[in-house]
Amino acid sequence: KEQEFEKERDELYSELIKTKEIIFPDVKTILETLYGKIKMGVVTDAYRRDFDVQHDLTGFKKFFDFTSVFGEGHKRLKPAPDSYLKGVELSKHSAEQCIAIEDSEKGLKAARAAKVDCIILRSRLTSSCSFNGALKIFNNHKELFEYLKLLF
Repeated sequence: KEQEFEKERDELYSELIKTKEIIFPDVKTILETLYGKIKMGVVTDAYRRDFDVQHDLTGFKKFFDFTSVFGEGHKRLKPAPDSYLKGVELSKHSAEQCIAIEDSEKGLKAARAAKVDCIILRSRLTSSCSFNGALKIFNNHKELFEYLKLLF
C-alpha cells in the first residue's frame, strides 16, 4: 500500500512540475553571480525526467556543470551518501573542496556522510530542525547569497 501511495505521489508531482514553474526568491541572481566563478552542480533524489522537466521550465540547467540524479550512479536515497559521492566524482574535486547547500536533515546527513561540508537553507517545513553538523544555517536565500558573495 505504501508503494502504491509513493507511486501516485510521484506521478502527481511529475504532472505538477510540468505546469508550474517553482523558483525561490533570489535563486536566479545567486546562480548568475556564481556562474563561471565556481563549478556548480545539483545532487538530487529526483528522477532525471522530473529534474529535466522542472529545469527546462526554469532555464537553470545552463548554470550546472553536473547533475547527480537518482538512478544514475546512485541507487540509495538520502540520507545515504551515494548521491553526494557521485556528485563529488562528477565535480572532479575532492569532497573537502565541495560545499553542499541543503534544506533537509536527510540532505545534511547525506552530504556529511560523503565528507562534504554542508550549508543549510531553512524552509517553512524545516524551521524547527536542529541541523547538527551544518557548516552554516540560513533562514532565506538573501542571507545565503550574502554569505556566498563573501566566499566567492
